[in-house]
Amino acid sequence: MIYDALLAMDLHSELGPTLPTPRLTGLENLLFTGRWGSRRKTCTLSSAVVLARCCRVLSTLGCSGLSVRDDAGSLLAQAVPADFQDATARWPESLPPSWQEQPCELEILGSLQGRGIAAAITLRYTPRHDPEQGALTGSLRALWDVRPTAGEEEQFQRSMEAALMGEGSLRELSRRLTSRGEQLALETAQCLGEAFTASAGSTWGRVLVLHGYRERPERFADLLAGLPEERRLALALLEDRVGRSAARWPAMDAHGVHGHVKRGHFVPSAEVAHVA
Repeated sequence: MIYDALLAMDLHSELGPTLPTPRLTGLENLLFTGRWGSRRKTCTLSSAVVLARCCRVLSTLGCSGLSVRDDAGSLLAQAVPADFQDATARWPESLPPSWQEQPCELEILGSLQGRGIAAAITLRYTPRHDPEQGALTGSLRALWDVRPTAGEEEQFQRSMEAALMGEGSLRELSRRLTSRGEQLALETAQCLGEAFTASAGSTWGRVLVLHGYRERPERFADLLAGLPEERRLALALLEDRVGRSAARWPAMDAHGVHGHVKRGHFVPSAEVAHVA
């Protein structure tokens, strides 16, 4: 059980001309956007500026271990100073020249622990994007900051099972995780809005049960990136407890399909079931 939120920030961008649109692409555009032709927006901010502002936002929120990947998926160790608070205002100039001269895609990941939760925030800058998509998008994943003491895993499991014996306790846990997650997501969106003035931002999230995590935890590696390993033991325990619940719980399976789970049985969402 994790809190999973999506973030979007509509940075100032210029809309380009209509591009050559193949028939199938045009039909897809017509279905989802109401127009046939494909167009792209291009953000006018350099990647160095976006990176600097995003890093300052994540640092303000208390994130640590910031890492940056470029559009080729390469990890740029020099992109973030070791001690960000003491870094000079000119540190982005040490980035590759192309980041100063033209927009380049990048992804920033930061980890956050505190307020009773462990969280990971990912921000993605896509300077050339669809008009319906913001130039700056991302995700926030959070789980309870609970973990067993070394050598006391069995006692930890018994304590968790006792604490979540009733349906009311399980719903209260979900409610509190939702409240903490929403608070952090809104704070992140607000800080980004202040960093990128005159930009509109939005966020949406909910608690999800990771169905199949006990058998295939590696399938959820991308989703849980940035979250500490020792905090994840509770995920399998919560999946087992929710599997005995008669209520419907929003869930995602090991293939990344969204749906709901009830008494351990996973049912994909209506949209996915219709496509299948």
